[in-house]
Formats: sequence, C-alpha cells, structure tokens
Amino acid sequence: MNPYKRIPAWKDCFETFKKNNITFNEIIDVGAAPGPSSFTEEIIKFYPQARYHLIEPQTRFNETLNKIYSGIDFVIYNEIIGSNEFFGYEVGVRRYDNDGATHSLIRTKPESIGWSEELNTEVLYCNTKKIRTLDNLLENYITEDMLLLKVDVDGQDIEVLKGATNILKKVKVLQIEASLFNIAETISYLNSNGFRIIDLVDFCYYDRVLTQVDIICGAADFVETLSMLDAPLHRTTEWNNELLFNFPYMN
Repeated sequence: MNPYKRIPAWKDCFETFKKNNITFNEIIDVGAAPGPSSFTEEIIKFYPQARYHLIEPQTRFNETLNKIYSGIDFVIYNEIIGSNEFFGYEVGVRRYDNDGATHSLIRTKPESIGWSEELNTEVLYCNTKKIRTLDNLLENYITEDMLLLKVDVDGQDIEVLKGATNILKKVKVLQIEASLFNIAETISYLNSNGFRIIDLVDFCYYDRVLTQVDIICGAADFVETLSMLDAPLHRTTEWNNELLFNFPYMN
C-alpha cells in the first residue's frame, strides 16, 4: 500500500506527526467539550505524557472530562475566551437535539430564555460572566515551548487568537475549526502572525453544503524544520478514494 495514502482527518495528520517524532509538551484545548470521536477524547492517544489545559465554559462536562483524562496531567478551566477581558454574557443555545446546550456564545447584551429569532435557535441559559483572554488566563501556567493549541469555538476563533498574542509565540502547531463565513479572515490572521498551513481536514457538510473545515498550521520557523514537508514529498500522490468516500463527514 502506498504509505502516502490518507484521508482528510485530523487524526491522520497527527498520526503523520507521530511517525515523524513530533511531540508536544503542553496542549491547550479551547472548547474541550467531549463528543463522538472528538479531539478531546482522541488526542491523549497520541500524547499521553503532555500536560493538558482544557478550557470549556460548560461545567456539565467536568465529570466526563475528569474521567477521560484520569491518569493524565490536566487542568480544567470553566472560562469563556475572547479578544479582551470584560463582563459580558455567556449564552447557552441548543442548535440540535441534545440533553443540554450544544454551543456557548459570547454576547454583550442579555438574551431571553426560549426561542431567539435573532440567533435562530433555542436559548437555554444566559449568565453574566467575565470573558477572559487566553494570555491572561494561562500566563503563569505555560512553561514549555513545544505547544499545541486547538481552537473549536463555533466561528469565534479570531476573537480567541486576538487575545492570545503571547501564547501564539510559543505555539508550534495550531488547529482551528474554521467556519466558511470567516475562513478568509482566519487564514489572513494566521499568515500575518507567522503561521503556515500544513493541512485542511475534517470537512463538515450540512445538507450537502460545506460549512466548516479544520485548519492545521504551524509556526513558520517550526515548519521549516519538518523533514516530513521536504521537497521530495511535495508531489502528487494517489488518494485512497475508497476511504475518502466512506468518510463520515461526506456521507
């Protein structure tokens, strides 16, 4: 079998990292709510020795996170991350059938409980909360410079990155769930802050329409050291179409 065959999934990308002896000492997971085949549950298989900073505003996931990371070095932060620090509103909404909120939004004004025409979804709760920046939240906790940052915040990724200018200087690899409505802005921001795209994975379709994709990128100086990206590998390779068309996001 051709060793370069793979499907566009983040787990396949990290498997390639592992095969090339790329490790991370600390991992920041912004939006750490567990889910089916989620980053939260899967990443520890690749880096069980890393220290994990799990940032998830919904406290209802704490018990599950504690079970998942049992035996792993981790800290849970029930915080909302933004571009600056202020007192705003954490709004929990349910966008599909679930036993609780499926998304947590930052708002500058309160939202009424129930159906919201403006948000086009059901509001389950609205709490006053201090919005934190990633820099201020973790400034005294990040001690290593082999840092992996994952951001899954439902289209608010730019806000998270703007409040993480110091953290980004230590990040070697960054994974972002990017919505199509602002993906150009996200890529531009990454480029302007010295990151190069390594991979595009986990294409997500709703009603057969592409809505989001995960961007995996690396700090430019780090990417230049990666033998896996040397010129001999920059060639057309055969995709494993059988796997591709059975990929769950593409059914």
